[in-house]
Amino acid sequence: YHSTISFLILSHHIYLCGYSILSNRLFDVIGPAEALIALVGEEAVFLCHLNPSMNAEDMEVTWHRNDLEGVVYYYGKTQNNVKHQRQEYQGRTEFLKENITKGQMALRIHPILPSDEGEYSCSFISSVHSSSAEFLVSVTGEPLINNCKGNHSTSIQLTCTPTGWYPEPEVQWRELQGRRLAPDTETMTTNDIGLVLVKSSITVYGIMESGGIMSCFIRNPVQNVEKGAHISIAREF
Repeated sequence: YHSTISFLILSHHIYLCGYSILSNRLFDVIGPAEALIALVGEEAVFLCHLNPSMNAEDMEVTWHRNDLEGVVYYYGKTQNNVKHQRQEYQGRTEFLKENITKGQMALRIHPILPSDEGEYSCSFISSVHSSSAEFLVSVTGEPLINNCKGNHSTSIQLTCTPTGWYPEPEVQWRELQGRRLAPDTETMTTNDIGLVLVKSSITVYGIMESGGIMSCFIRNPVQNVEKGAHISIAREF
């Protein structure tokens, strides 16, 4: 005679001839939904979690830079993270696993450097499945600016020296009425950690009828933040 064996898959269980066998659950990795903006010198937290939520204590978790070889951070019970970690991230990373039983893990990096900008991925590997998520990190410098300085004579040379910017900022000189003026000279240099140092100068000639205010505005193109320094000029220099 012929016998028939029926299989019914329901709610992650396989029913075979009246017996229930719990199947291994698959998962997706969910990373940051939008690009992360990290400030130079501050800390940034890269959070990834599993969907559906499940215990990840026995999984291997890795954060990669997609444009570089090696790993940013590796978590696993049987291997040493530092052995595989890129040298520039050693001593700057901290693994946050308070919610690991819920499938939520995060990597803290401090301090953030300009070189940390790029595309990352976090991957989770279990005994039967693996998944990853990609996200973008944009690095920017805190928009700080020093005051304008003037040299008194028949003309005044004003110099604006904002420091510690990333990426390269946009610089504008403006009169009190808002009219933009072209600088006489402008230089941008990069320091040893990748921050942009700016020096912009403009010369004001003659006697101003009623005095006025000259302003140097610096704009951060990533954060779309603008800051300005101002100097008051008397009627006679």
